[in-house]
Amino acid sequence: MVVGFNVQHLFKFPVDIVVKTYINQINNNDNNSQGLTELQHTKDDSTEMECLKWITTWDNCFPSFFQRLSVLQTKSIRFYEEIWSQWKENRHWIRRRNLTWEDEAEIGRLVYISQHEHNPNWTYWEETGVINFVSFGSIGYALEMYLKRKLKAKSYEEIRSLEKAMLMRS
Repeated sequence: MVVGFNVQHLFKFPVDIVVKTYINQINNNDNNSQGLTELQHTKDDSTEMECLKWITTWDNCFPSFFQRLSVLQTKSIRFYEEIWSQWKENRHWIRRRNLTWEDEAEIGRLVYISQHEHNPNWTYWEETGVINFVSFGSIGYALEMYLKRKLKAKSYEEIRSLEKAMLMRS
């Protein structure tokens, strides 16, 4: 079974400030990950798209009960992340997918960031998460539900951290 979740938030800050704060937190490793590696920046002048790519490593959040499964007995989980940006259009997409267990499971998210339709000084954040451990059989659903709760909480924590950082700047 595939489990998903959706998080929506309205920042009372302009898009460029929200995105630059997010990027700054990545560069400063404020996202509770163990490490940031392989940061790459590319730009396509024909489409006016920029892409920032990196790999992060997180502590394995599964409790020892789940780590009885040999495949889950790893100290850390690696994720590939990227931000696609159209700065002139005030549109940005953040994508994340797991590298650890990529043949057995899917852990992903897509965040769409844009200018609020009624107030150009506000930012709309819409995140969709997807978790799929179907190849794990009957325990897969328990893994999905556990991780859904953890990742959704992490999303709200990330939003609070962004808000706090932006309030400190202003």
